[in-house]
Amino acid sequence: MFKKSNVAIMATSIAILSVAGLAGAAQMKAASTTRAAGMNCTIPNNVSCKISSAKGIKSVLIKAGAAQNNVILVNKSYNSCPKQVTVTWDSAFQMGSKSIAECSSMKLTN
Repeated sequence: MFKKSNVAIMATSIAILSVAGLAGAAQMKAASTTRAAGMNCTIPNNVSCKISSAKGIKSVLIKAGAAQNNVILVNKSYNSCPKQVTVTWDSAFQMGSKSIAECSSMKLTN
């Protein structure tokens, strides 16, 4: 049926794939823990999302999904780069995509 060398090759392949899978999972966890803008939403009569960023928020663009014709639900810009904003939209629309632009942390030098 299977020769010992084939079984050894299969076992080695499985071990390598397992290690690669663990490394990929670790990279995904590392990527998901980077400090970026956070978003916390509630849905009473409308969707209300509190967005925060240590860098400050430059703009927020939220669109409905393709099934709802990608309608723009929120399109706001903030000149003062607040650390936290709250955006709302009608709960009849489901969020399909979001884009949160953070302020740059440029420093002025003499």
